[in-house]
Amino acid sequence: MYKAFQNVLFLALQVFAPDQDSEKNAVVTYQILSDIYNSTDYFQIDSSRGLVFTSHMLDYELMQRHNFIVRATDSGDPALSTDVSVTVVVTDTNDNPPNFSQAVYEAFVSDLAPRGHFVTCLQASDADICDAQRLRYSILSRNEKMTFMMEPDTGVLRLSNKRRQGMKLFYQLNVSVSDGVFTNTAQVILHVLGANLYSPVFSQRFYLAEVMENLPPGTKVIEVSATDEDSGLNGQITYSFINDLGKTKFNIDADGVISTLQRLDRENPKNKDIVLTVMALDGG
Repeated sequence: MYKAFQNVLFLALQVFAPDQDSEKNAVVTYQILSDIYNSTDYFQIDSSRGLVFTSHMLDYELMQRHNFIVRATDSGDPALSTDVSVTVVVTDTNDNPPNFSQAVYEAFVSDLAPRGHFVTCLQASDADICDAQRLRYSILSRNEKMTFMMEPDTGVLRLSNKRRQGMKLFYQLNVSVSDGVFTNTAQVILHVLGANLYSPVFSQRFYLAEVMENLPPGTKVIEVSATDEDSGLNGQITYSFINDLGKTKFNIDADGVISTLQRLDRENPKNKDIVLTVMALDGG
């Protein structure tokens, strides 16, 4: 058995088969026998000296071990021969760069998230088996105020212990992964979500309305109103009915206007006093 480095063309080993005959009967020639592993594509042998050379780059990621047969044949008549099994073990070297699982990562984080808060996790792989545990992650640029920190061993991105309240709405970080020789890069796009501090509040707790029977569908009944002290999406309000009765007989639009979906009959006991429960929901 012989060990050889991948991606190097060089002398691998020498085989030797002495012959006790004399003169031409003792002249030995060597050859590598063809096999299903195409060993003759990777190795060649000096037929007179038994020196085995690599004729093709060996790649650990494709094949970690090569086995082939060398035959030594004398020049007698009849010619006599003997075979020997040769094993070449390929040693892994760092010849492949690491690669991120994606070129661009996207994540969201709340403006109220505490220091050290988990943001996202970057993942990279390396075709070199020996480098699988050596990958190191880092933030290359656009982290001027040290708002974020990267765990070098795991690729976990967190809010740093130095972060301050009032982050920007958008960050675009350049990050890297290295195996000690090769480096690859990716981008992380971070959206900062504004804090949703307040709940919607109706202008009054109870609303009272009257509607005449047999009016056509679409008749306005009343308008309810709620406000939210948050800004942006967190302050945008939508209205909906909680109870099934409201959903089947009435409609409420984005402005809080309640209207009928069908004609109402006062003689129906269920229609004399109708209680609707309305929910106001913000966009946070």
